[in-house]
Amino acid sequence: MTLFQREEQLRRLEELLFVSAEGHGQLVVLDGPAGCGKTAILGVFAERTVELGATFLDATCSPVETPILGGVIDQLTQHPSVPVEVAVQVTDFLRGNNFTALPTGHESAVPAAAIPVFSQLATVIRNLASEHPLVLAIDNVRHADDLSIRFLLYLARRLRSTNILILATDDLCLPARNLPLRAELLRHADFNRIPLRPLSRSNVSLLLRLLGAPPECSTDEAMTVAGGNPLLLRALVQDHQEFGGIRAHSFGMALLGCVHHQDAILLKTTRALAVLGEHSTPAELGLLVGEDADAVDGAIRAMNLAGMLDGSAFRSPVSRAAVLEELASGEHVELRRRAARLLHDRQAGATEIARHLVAAEDASPPWATDVLLEAAEQALFDGDQQLAAACFTLTLSCCDEEPARTAVRARLAQTEWQMSPSAAAKHLSSLTYAAAAGRLADADRSVLIRQLLWHGRDTEAARLLNQWRYSAGDRAEDSGDLRDVESWLAACHPTLSRRSSMPVADDILAPDTDPSLKAAAALADAILRGRHQDRVDLAVQSLRDVHLRRHTVWLDESLLLAGTVMVCAGRSRTATELCEGLLADPRTRRVPTLHATVAAVRADLALRQGDLFAAESFSREATSLVPAASWGVVIGIPLGCQITAATRLGKYEESARLITQAIPAAMLRSRYGLPYLHARGQHHLATNHLHAALSDFLSCGELVRKWALDVDAAFPWRTSAAEAWLALDNTEQARQLANDVLTRTRSDTPASRARALRILALTYPANRRMPLLSESLDIFEESGDRFEQARVLGDLSQIYFTKGDSRRARLLLRRALHVADMCGARPQYRELLSASGELGETCYPPIANERIGTLTASERRVASLAVMGHTNREIAHKLYVTPSTVEQHLTRAFRKLGVKRRKDLPVELWTETTKTG
Repeated sequence: MTLFQREEQLRRLEELLFVSAEGHGQLVVLDGPAGCGKTAILGVFAERTVELGATFLDATCSPVETPILGGVIDQLTQHPSVPVEVAVQVTDFLRGNNFTALPTGHESAVPAAAIPVFSQLATVIRNLASEHPLVLAIDNVRHADDLSIRFLLYLARRLRSTNILILATDDLCLPARNLPLRAELLRHADFNRIPLRPLSRSNVSLLLRLLGAPPECSTDEAMTVAGGNPLLLRALVQDHQEFGGIRAHSFGMALLGCVHHQDAILLKTTRALAVLGEHSTPAELGLLVGEDADAVDGAIRAMNLAGMLDGSAFRSPVSRAAVLEELASGEHVELRRRAARLLHDRQAGATEIARHLVAAEDASPPWATDVLLEAAEQALFDGDQQLAAACFTLTLSCCDEEPARTAVRARLAQTEWQMSPSAAAKHLSSLTYAAAAGRLADADRSVLIRQLLWHGRDTEAARLLNQWRYSAGDRAEDSGDLRDVESWLAACHPTLSRRSSMPVADDILAPDTDPSLKAAAALADAILRGRHQDRVDLAVQSLRDVHLRRHTVWLDESLLLAGTVMVCAGRSRTATELCEGLLADPRTRRVPTLHATVAAVRADLALRQGDLFAAESFSREATSLVPAASWGVVIGIPLGCQITAATRLGKYEESARLITQAIPAAMLRSRYGLPYLHARGQHHLATNHLHAALSDFLSCGELVRKWALDVDAAFPWRTSAAEAWLALDNTEQARQLANDVLTRTRSDTPASRARALRILALTYPANRRMPLLSESLDIFEESGDRFEQARVLGDLSQIYFTKGDSRRARLLLRRALHVADMCGARPQYRELLSASGELGETCYPPIANERIGTLTASERRVASLAVMGHTNREIAHKLYVTPSTVEQHLTRAFRKLGVKRRKDLPVELWTETTKTG
């Protein structure tokens, strides 16, 4: 057996053994907290004792054996050195006498019946010591039974002038179970205390290296989690080696072993701390478990010395979890009940009390309902949906009166919605029945209608809508919630709308009005009326103030509509920045439905900016956070993005698989089906199923015209259908659709115009395409849509090639290849590569960004204009320098970039042309 950093204690024990061997009996206590190696030292010392020729008798005490009288005496007599007849006599004595009533008054007094046996056994021990020095070791002496304690005291009084060393292990910081024993030990003339404490930081670092701890198990973590306790440190290393981190498997069990090995007060205090938490006072902990506050305080100090606690806090959540998990179900519930009542009596916060009520599943106290509801609302504000849902669920279980029960169920459904819309679906039937009976407030009724429509339950939603409209009668326009719902329906579920011609009013919000519903209604109205620019500020506010609002399904809807409005207003970049901020916010990531909604909006924005990798990534993130079945009819948005991104990335098998995915039938009766239809058409077009593609695009067009949603920026069905007509060699139809886009007042975004210009150019002969394509390219460069840039650049390259300007054609082609490669448009890239063969173009590997970074600002400006194909004289004219200066800058740029010709300059420099032009 080996020890670590305990040589000093062993050396001291050996010195005391030599002292006792000279006829000066010694009494030694090895004092230290649990887990610090007392038992291990005892084992090593036993080996050393035998090597030195001494006799070693030992006994081990355990809390479970404390009631068994004479247990230590029995263990000592089992040693081979003890005569058999003595061992038999002791055993018979212990079996034949019932010591249920030991002497009182002086607790160390020996029972009269035990005196002969004590005397005989003490004589045997002294005789053994007369031949060789003798060590009598008692491990964990605090758990020795009362009769054995009396024998130890009897023997200790007779130590003088013997060769006996009595060695006991204990934790003297803990309250003594038997005060007379401790008192007599401490006042004994030959008493020696050898202290053990947790390891220092330097020793912890050394131990980690000796145990082969992985790098992630650092000294800092070890000190934080284990506090220098050797037993806990070994368990921590084992967890890291086996599981890659701290787990209850080893570390938690090691901590529980330390607790159970000590006094009962330690176990009770540990459990009380696990239930009440670190901010509890010793008095409160004592009340919880029925112990004296001073005893609890002593136990806390002992656990701090052992490295199990830091102040009054567990050093790791795993420690607390292990203690709670070990509690029997009934005991755990009872402790939680007591804790809730104790905290309520001291007027603690509702959240703190509610956690205990939820853990105990107990809402029986008369004050419980109010506490649970208050805690639920606070938890929602803090982003803790799990606790909020648990509070509402417990309240619902004990609430029998209507309409309070319905109101609680409505809040529970909205809370579970934030975690999973499918989880909330189980409440919809009950809430629908309550709404039909008139027991649901308007705000909750509007949310219920949104939830029903989300899950494709149009019939039930229509029934509730009609009932609401009927009850409102002529006052429908004055009913704020109903009016807002009608505006939202007109843009999102047009088949159910009865919206009047009155626009959404910008009135002051009533106290019970959901601001997200008001925002959704106004944004929907903006889409219907083409007032995108007027509502940009509201869209920005909707994306910026997400965490300042109460989270209902209307918050998700307002975000989806805000993204559409900003796209239609040409503010995609601003929307992207706002979404990036939301996705980076930990508060967003704590709410799966919100996180998924923002990811879906971000995917749509990425797609419109030609960032195919981001579009694919964010759409996958959206459908992984909220599974497809939970998205309901709104699945059309992330699924449409994922299909289009996969198609443009050339992943046709994946996009085909996504198309075969089951979708709700109601999706195609809402605006959420439009992105899906358009995406499916894109897949058919890319895979040369031209008539199927045209059918999808025209179906999309028919719906948006029928629903008054015909906004080209949001649903570019005309340019997509025109592409399909071009592929079918019907240039007239393609030209008509492109001209329609260019002449429509609602096509007010540059991107819509740019797409139409490109299509229109392709319907004309090559000699008429240049101005249209050039304008289209300028717009796409300004908007940052790299996918469309690559397409226009490829078209321009072909025109220059037809005109015989092969130099300009190659430059444009190289840039098109670079842009297509950047955005991952593999089909477009392959098509451009095939064109490069016709031009005799060689594709050069890209220049490392570090080498471009070595250029000075002047060299970079000159080189970027050279990439565009300008001559030295043209560059000099643009930059107001001499041709000689241009030549010098180019020469230095060639040398730094490792190229010899203009055509070898990296196309990455192209982006500088817009700055220098």
